[in-house]
Amino acid sequence: MDDTYQQGLEQRGDAPQSAPAQEPYSYEDYDRIWQRVLPELNTFPESRNEEGELPGTPVPGDQSLMSLPGAQRDPCCMGSAAQQSIGVITGFAETEIALCRFYRSFLRKAPNPRAARSLRQLLDMEIDHVRRLRAIYYLITGACMQTSRQIIIPPITTYCDTLRTAYHEEACGSFNYYRAAVGAPDPCLRALFERLGGAKRTQSETLVNLLGAAMC
Repeated sequence: MDDTYQQGLEQRGDAPQSAPAQEPYSYEDYDRIWQRVLPELNTFPESRNEEGELPGTPVPGDQSLMSLPGAQRDPCCMGSAAQQSIGVITGFAETEIALCRFYRSFLRKAPNPRAARSLRQLLDMEIDHVRRLRAIYYLITGACMQTSRQIIIPPITTYCDTLRTAYHEEACGSFNYYRAAVGAPDPCLRALFERLGGAKRTQSETLVNLLGAAMC
């Protein structure tokens, strides 16, 4: 570009401006905004240390923290804190995989099309649970989940007895998800566990309805 033309643009204020440098993400600043908006809200108290600081926030110059999954882009969600729950996530996935096998076998015991549809819906929910747990595992670790333990599925006996067994499996599963949510150090992981716990509760109610329709 001609120097004289460039000078003219600058005098008129029309010269192209370089894009401003993007500010690095600051979780502390975000937290302070929340404190101004809702002073009574203690954001992520389970992640704070004794001084009230957020250990999951990368410290400038601390490359070891910056290398942790999630530390650079989103230190407050599905990052380093959630790694503490990897074993729990894998265990839940193994249980859900076993329940998928269980409902596939149980479908053959359905006494009528309506019951078959309900059991199919239960199977679809279990498949969805496995997919969600695998996705969350990848978000936290950046690796695909490898399950090595094969859970023994409940026995398939008479229709009503198997419904009873399935009910207890789902009810206990709901309790375990809610219990895991209470101890989860990551807020997004806690929300996932609570959602899966609610889904398990819905499944147990479906099994009660099936049992009620099958009994005199």
